[in-house]
Amino acid sequence: MPHFSRRRIGDSEGGAAIQTRNPGPSSERFAADTGYVTNVVIVEDTRAVSSSLDRTVRLWNLASGAMLAIFTGESEIRSLAVTRGGTIVVGEQSGRVHFLRIQG
Repeated sequence: MPHFSRRRIGDSEGGAAIQTRNPGPSSERFAADTGYVTNVVIVEDTRAVSSSLDRTVRLWNLASGAMLAIFTGESEIRSLAVTRGGTIVVGEQSGRVHFLRIQG
């Protein structure tokens, strides 16, 4: 069964900083979001999903830092969760809720 852990983070520069599990000052920064990052969910320890006030949800490769996919909503993304089955649940400020699947 996949392992999911949720970490809520963000920074004022529009990027996401993900602290690794290794001891020491190690961290990764993924700079592509253009608004405040509202949530980050680590998926299976290999990928992360971030949401932002720039209306985007982005899928990241944790090893390379590469952005793998992007979804753009119609309003600011306020909430994000990933189910045990891998469905990404996204809540917009407008009240819309989206159910997204990671393919590939």
